[in-house]
Amino acid sequence: MEQLTIKRGDKHDVRLNIGNPPMDLAGGVAKVHVRPSIDGAAEVFDATLDGNVVTWTLDGTLDPGKYILEVQITVGGNWVVTAPSDGMMILVVLQDIA
Repeated sequence: MEQLTIKRGDKHDVRLNIGNPPMDLAGGVAKVHVRPSIDGAAEVFDATLDGNVVTWTLDGTLDPGKYILEVQITVGGNWVVTAPSDGMMILVVLQDIA
């Protein structure tokens, strides 16, 4: 599983490449779903899509901890492409010391 590590309070873009999608993603609407790895409700974040690259702008609000992450892209209103398609991505948010 891929792992992305950030720090609490980070505010920057994260670019996630959707490798080998099953269809053309042009015009799709991207959402990033993040859920604590142990238990809890998922948070959904808006993202942008350019080709096969999803850009998620961090807003600094995720608490320190370990999460699972997936991207869902809705194409044409009816089709949903989920990435990664072979599992989940791990997101680790570390405590910031500043």
